[in-house]
Amino acid sequence: MRDIVQTMVEYRRRAYVDTLMKMKTEDNVIGIFGEGIDEAFLYAYGLAVIPIVGVDSHIFEYGEYDSCDTIRSTIIYMKTGKCPLLFSSKMYLLSDICRNIYNAFCENTDKVVEVYSNNEKLARVIERVYKRKFDNNLYDLQKQRLQYIENLYEKIENSNLSMKEKFMLNFFSKYIISLDERITFLDDISKNLSSGNKNKKSIYTPCPYGIYENISNQFEKDILLKQGIKNIDIACKGCIYDAPLYINY
Repeated sequence: MRDIVQTMVEYRRRAYVDTLMKMKTEDNVIGIFGEGIDEAFLYAYGLAVIPIVGVDSHIFEYGEYDSCDTIRSTIIYMKTGKCPLLFSSKMYLLSDICRNIYNAFCENTDKVVEVYSNNEKLARVIERVYKRKFDNNLYDLQKQRLQYIENLYEKIENSNLSMKEKFMLNFFSKYIISLDERITFLDDISKNLSSGNKNKKSIYTPCPYGIYENISNQFEKDILLKQGIKNIDIACKGCIYDAPLYINY
């Protein structure tokens, strides 16, 4: 089986070029930050949906921002112009997981920043920014595709892969903008997996993006890393949520 870690890193790098090309040809890139957003709704407008959260600590060498490591990484990328994903996005759509994320974005960009609450409100913003119409048939189709992807993720979670590999397949595969291509890739991965322990312990963190590797180095292989703000086990440095353990990027 292919090297999952290296493959997922390469997909993220490829997304840099993909989003720049889409910005130039269609100007339809929407950057999302966080979970719980109805992505099928965005695809139903013909948008290219891409995660924009900063996942690297090396960017700290190029600037400073007083916040948690997740926001700090993302905003320094934004301010220095070193992230094509942020640069290519015509607007930013954030989950409502953290009030500080919205404030940080609004203070550091002139682009539209929206916190996701419901599709009716979001529709008005998208149609104003992108001048596109909603396609209900496409919405139904993309919901089916995303549900199929979730089913593949569940199979991956129940496999014998490491915590790091499982997280990277779940999160980094979102840099594969085409859902058909994402399904083909995950299908190919999942059919070659062996079953693992189905009674794995779940560890919850508000923002796992830049700390997943350090978590994998500190905990046993047979755990699941989950994003969530209830019963938090770990948080990144500077997080506003209380946690028993804080980990640096």
